[in-house]
Amino acid sequence: MKLSLIIALLFFGLANAQLKPITLDEVVINSKVKKTDLYIHKLIGIDSIVKLGTRIIPYVTIGNKGNVSANKKHWGYFLYIDDKLVSFARTSIFDLKSGETLNFQKFQSWNKQYGSFVAKEKRKHYYKLVIKTKRKLKEFDKKNNILEGSFIVE
Repeated sequence: MKLSLIIALLFFGLANAQLKPITLDEVVINSKVKKTDLYIHKLIGIDSIVKLGTRIIPYVTIGNKGNVSANKKHWGYFLYIDDKLVSFARTSIFDLKSGETLNFQKFQSWNKQYGSFVAKEKRKHYYKLVIKTKRKLKEFDKKNNILEGSFIVE
């Protein structure tokens, strides 16, 4: 009993995920079709100008604007910088309920993840954050599952 309690506390302590409520669109709420709508709420930690040798540690927040919760095993996010995988979560820690966001912080231990990128060259780097879903997960809109941008290393 004590061991399972300690393991549970350790699991939730290392997970570093936070659930926050968001407001839903009335069209989605009143829809008779039951689907999720995952989207990239925000990406923090990648500035537009970065100094050479700086370690970039991204914080990713994913939201669900749909009217059904998204099963934790049916979606994940992947962050690429210059087409190299930098950070990922193949599955989530919790089911992402309708109208909530899930914040993935640095060095999350639940999934194997690299977690950071060191800027070693003075040039323009391109990043791409992608939410990948399994076929079982039906969505209203998949256009908001990709975020692309760039930053310059000086």
